[in-house]
Amino acid sequence: MQLSLFESSLNYVFKNKKLLLEALTHKSHRSQETDHERLEYLGDALLTGCVSHWIYKKFPNKDEGTLSQIRALLVCQKSLCLYANIIGLREMIFAAPNIKDSEALLADTFESVCGAIFCDSDFYVLEKWLLDHFQKKWEDISQNQPVKDWKSQLQEFTQKQWKTLPEYKIISQTGPDHALVFEIECYIPQLNLKARGCGDSKRIAAQEAAQLLLKRIQS
Repeated sequence: MQLSLFESSLNYVFKNKKLLLEALTHKSHRSQETDHERLEYLGDALLTGCVSHWIYKKFPNKDEGTLSQIRALLVCQKSLCLYANIIGLREMIFAAPNIKDSEALLADTFESVCGAIFCDSDFYVLEKWLLDHFQKKWEDISQNQPVKDWKSQLQEFTQKQWKTLPEYKIISQTGPDHALVFEIECYIPQLNLKARGCGDSKRIAAQEAAQLLLKRIQS
C-alpha cells in the first residue's frame, strides 16, 4: 500500500511526510535513518491521555480504580492491534522480516502513528481522529469485556507462561501522613525482571509496577 493510500485509510493527510515514514519504521529495517521509538514513547502517553479523557466523560459515576481498569482494556496490546488492523497498518510497517508479524510491533507502531499525528498537528486533532475512528470500539470493549486490572493481567500472564506469580514489596514510603507516596517493586524471580511504580496508595503503586512489567514482557 502506498503512503497516499494509507493516508486515505487514516483519513489524515500529513503535512510532514517524514513524520509518517518515521512512525512506520522499526529500528530493524535495513535502510532506516531513524526509527519510531521516540514517536512511540510520545504516542503512548498521548493515547493514554485521550482514552482517559473519554472514559472520564463516558463513565461519570465510576471510581478511579474502575476507570483505570477500563483504560487498561482499551490500551492493552490486544486492543492496540485491533485499532491498527482497522486502519490497515500491518502491511505498512518497515521492519526486518523476522519481526514483521509481531503483535508487539504492531501495537507499538500504532502508538507511533498517534505520536506522528500529534507532531504534525496538535492534541485536539489527534483526539478527534481517535474518536472518529475508534470511539465505537472503545464502547464495545469497555461494555462487553470483563474488567481486569494490571495486577490481574500480569498474574494470569505469568501463570500461563511460566507457572509462577509476581512478587510485590514496598521499597519506600515518603512524605507527610496526609500526602504519602509509596514506591512498590514488582518482581518475577524466574525471569529476573523488576519494575517499580509510585502512587499515593499502595494499590496504585502496585498497579503501575505491574503495568510497566507487563508491557516490558510483551514488548
